[in-house]
Amino acid sequence: MKLELIQDTVVSIAEAIANVLDIDVIIVDHECNIIGNTYKHMVSSEIIVDEKSVMGQVLTSGKVAAYVDKGKSLYCNECDYVSECIIQGMIAVPIRYEDKVVGAIGTIIKDKNIQERIKLNIDGIVFFLERMADLVASKLKNIEDYKKIELINKEKELIIESITDAIVFIDNNGNIIYFNDMFKEYFNVDITSINKKITKVIPHTIIERFLFNRKSIYNNIITIDNYDIKFKGLITCVNTKVNGDIFGTLIILKKIETAYKVINEISNNKSLATFDKIIYNDEKIKELIKKAKKIAITNKNILIKGEKGTGKKMIASAIHNFSSRKDNYFYVVNCNEISRENFLLDLFGISENGKNIGKFQLANNGTIVLNEICELPLNIQNDILEYINNGQMELEKGTVIKDINVRIIATTSQDIEELSSSNEFNEELFYRLNTTSIDVPSLNDRSKEEFDLLVNHFIKIFVNLLNKDNIEISERGLKILFSYHWQNNVKELKKIIERLVYKSKSSFISESLVKTTLKISNSHKSNEKIKKYDEYEKQILENALNQYKDCKNGKYIVAEKLDIGIATLYRKIKKYNL
Repeated sequence: MKLELIQDTVVSIAEAIANVLDIDVIIVDHECNIIGNTYKHMVSSEIIVDEKSVMGQVLTSGKVAAYVDKGKSLYCNECDYVSECIIQGMIAVPIRYEDKVVGAIGTIIKDKNIQERIKLNIDGIVFFLERMADLVASKLKNIEDYKKIELINKEKELIIESITDAIVFIDNNGNIIYFNDMFKEYFNVDITSINKKITKVIPHTIIERFLFNRKSIYNNIITIDNYDIKFKGLITCVNTKVNGDIFGTLIILKKIETAYKVINEISNNKSLATFDKIIYNDEKIKELIKKAKKIAITNKNILIKGEKGTGKKMIASAIHNFSSRKDNYFYVVNCNEISRENFLLDLFGISENGKNIGKFQLANNGTIVLNEICELPLNIQNDILEYINNGQMELEKGTVIKDINVRIIATTSQDIEELSSSNEFNEELFYRLNTTSIDVPSLNDRSKEEFDLLVNHFIKIFVNLLNKDNIEISERGLKILFSYHWQNNVKELKKIIERLVYKSKSSFISESLVKTTLKISNSHKSNEKIKKYDEYEKQILENALNQYKDCKNGKYIVAEKLDIGIATLYRKIKKYNL
């Protein structure tokens, strides 16, 4: 710590000592620089301070030097200027700060009159000078403490200003004492708002209730919509306590978009697939992609139809990444995996306990994929339709979901047109979605050239993933794969290729390995009568319905046990007349 930081104080202390003792005073720092001095009885050219001077020796030793006759002083023997020096004596004391010598105070005895006077009270003068040295040290501590506080405050300000949320501190009376730039931006305030009541700036019952009971609140939803302030987000109010006493409150306000962004970043709700990543060589797929790109650059909602495993979600992802929404979030909701009770909560953030964050809110300004939309209950289909028609959804208890801009891409592997005709799917919703629809062909309808392209593409992927040497497949093996009926399409093909690469012990996938993996027998002879698929399905459904016919909500239990949606179950019951 340098004495020059408090030079004005040092000069004042030097003058005070000089006036009390009627003697010249000099104060130097640890590098022998003169910081404060007085010239009551001498001039500046008569004073030389360096390492070998008395003041310099005091700095080095950290000990008091007191002599009134230079001829008898051991200190003077070390000084290079003793023969020229006109100073007859000196009393000097070190200035210590945090166990270090940071300077020294010296009184200069020039003539006999001062010499005689000083001789009578050397101890008292030493004591007095040491107290003055302590005073200088305390001033140093004050300035350092102030700088530390200043630094802490500056760091605090930098931290607070770097936070993307609005922050405001209020005192125990609810008056504003500090706010950051985000608060200023959100609530149109300036420096004149300091000492104003927080309720004047944020007029809301949440704030009023908090000021009344002083109970901390965390991430409550708050909406303000008046002529000059529009804010929707989360509010947190935390009391600052010391020894149990409240010393003000920190209020944090996070815009709802920021909250959604954080959740999306954590959940990694990004769309990765693009049209460039789709492997194809078929005219049907070329036309499909051409059509999908044209639709993507619009804001229209889309219906993608196709069998299971044909890559409908991949097409949806590519559409999102080709659209103006590509920098926002992409959510896939598997409608056949959500329980009926949780549809409102999952999609719109509505539950018995009030508002949560639903998939539609999280996908704001992005894309939401309703995968297997036919599995949605009819009442939820109505809500989706209302959103498409009006841009908002009025749900139970008068709750309205609005201010959401989401593109809906619906997918289905079922005959949605037949379901809408039989009133098992909302007819108007089908009409609104089907105006921009895409039909994805099954793998079984693809050309041999495209099929081979897909097989070789997947082989390369799994060779790299499984860290194997280059592997090829025999022409006969390719023909067997192509002639196989792919019930789950590309998804199933990908799994089979992964198994083939994993099982392969050489650089060649043989015909026999393909047959074994597909569980194809070399002999197709069998005298056993094979039932049609529908016969097996009807028998399974009939057995399950009989098993749970006496149970409450028996059909829902059956749908859950068979891992199908309730709408699908009712359609099959009607189909088989069960």
